[in-house]
Amino acid sequence: MVARLGITGDAGEAVAAGLNPGMGQAVLSLLRSAAQPAMTRLGEDLGRARATPGLALLAAEDTANGNGTPAQHRWAADRAGAQVAVLDGAPHRWPSEHPKPAAEALTAFWRTR
Repeated sequence: MVARLGITGDAGEAVAAGLNPGMGQAVLSLLRSAAQPAMTRLGEDLGRARATPGLALLAAEDTANGNGTPAQHRWAADRAGAQVAVLDGAPHRWPSEHPKPAAEALTAFWRTR
């Protein structure tokens, strides 16, 4: 099933091993918590994040998954006072498929702290 979603290899095996009713409930709970007006409230609270240095990671190739536009991501980062690192070539599942640009961006960010 996970291969049909585009999750293959070691990542696909790890995801498949964790699929159970508990995981399903956790995912549904997370997705339901992101419904409006919760997301609006979170956006309104972004200014509070300015008190702590932050880094927003923008996956350059993650444009077709309904996760917002690059402009929306940059707006949120600006509002939170976060630096922006564009992860060139990074798809939606960049943590498992294309982690190197994020690791480099995070390492550079942490060196400045």
